[in-house]
Amino acid sequence: MNLDPNRSIPRRQAHRGPSLVARAAAVLLLAVLAQTTYPAAQAGVPGPPAGPAGASPQQPPKPASQPAPAAAQPPGVPVIFQGEELFRVYGPVGPFSAADRARLAAERLQRLVSDPMFDPALVSIVNGETTSDLVYAGQVLGVITDADSQAAGVPRPERARRALERVRATVVRVREERSAWNVVVGRVVAAAATIALFVVLWLLGRARRWLRARIQSSDRAIRLQKAEIIGRDRLALLLSRLVLLGVVALRLAAVVIWAAIVLAALPRR
Repeated sequence: MNLDPNRSIPRRQAHRGPSLVARAAAVLLLAVLAQTTYPAAQAGVPGPPAGPAGASPQQPPKPASQPAPAAAQPPGVPVIFQGEELFRVYGPVGPFSAADRARLAAERLQRLVSDPMFDPALVSIVNGETTSDLVYAGQVLGVITDADSQAAGVPRPERARRALERVRATVVRVREERSAWNVVVGRVVAAAATIALFVVLWLLGRARRWLRARIQSSDRAIRLQKAEIIGRDRLALLLSRLVLLGVVALRLAAVVIWAAIVLAALPRR
């Protein structure tokens, strides 16, 4: 057996050299295979379930948004009667602006309070195509339009019905509140008018007696060129009758005025 080291080393180098090259080539091949197979493996990994075709990818839930504020309601013009708002009007009707409509409605309601023959049952609604009229005995008290109803968010017939109920109840209440006071004031006025009537009648009686005494004490007569046409006695009688007629007429006038004042002062039921 040859144990010379000088002769064995070249053989080992010659044998070891090809083995190292083969190993390096194998490592390089494995690296290339790993680079090509890794994306494919990633593609095979199941992801989140896809939505329906054409649907956008799911987004994370958003926080609930606050509701949008409601549109501000136009203020309108209130119909104020005895310090109470009955209803509102929001637009013009013909030549009348909203302010004119509110003012005219309040004035017409005031006349109802002063009407001694007022009947609440006669307050009614007349519905038209675009308006609903509040009517009393043929007189229009107020008008509810489509614009008024849209601004208030209430159907026009329902809004007119509510306005009718408030108008009727308010007028009746005001009349009842005024009735007791009106009775007291009316009685005071009637008493004062009666006292004034007696004073006037007494003064007229005094004036008649004074004029009659003056006429009787006079000795005058109506003459024409020294000819006596009406004598003293006849003239005194004629003047006395004229004074009497004048006093009677004034007394009748005083009584008529007194009756008118008393009837207007005392409430009629």
